[in-house]
Amino acid sequence: QRRVHGGCSWDRSRQKVKEAAQKEMFRELPILHVTGIEAGHKPPKQKGALNKFKCPVYKYPTRNDINWVFDCELNCEEEPHVWIMRGCCLLCSVD
Repeated sequence: QRRVHGGCSWDRSRQKVKEAAQKEMFRELPILHVTGIEAGHKPPKQKGALNKFKCPVYKYPTRNDINWVFDCELNCEEEPHVWIMRGCCLLCSVD
């Protein structure tokens, strides 16, 4: 199961990162459909589109280069630095 960690949660209805409930350490995230794209290719930002938070994905809670898998772009209304400063990430396992 994938989990959001670090002061954020997932708003299923609006498909974006949101503030976590108090004392909520981990929160489930819906299944992600992951595909590869050519390096350097970035689609143009649509007018009125949400910001994108480049969220790191780790295999385990120990955050290091060995456990890092990739970065996943998640929609957010706030500027991405809000979630970066909170240390938000996705975990493949909480063990």
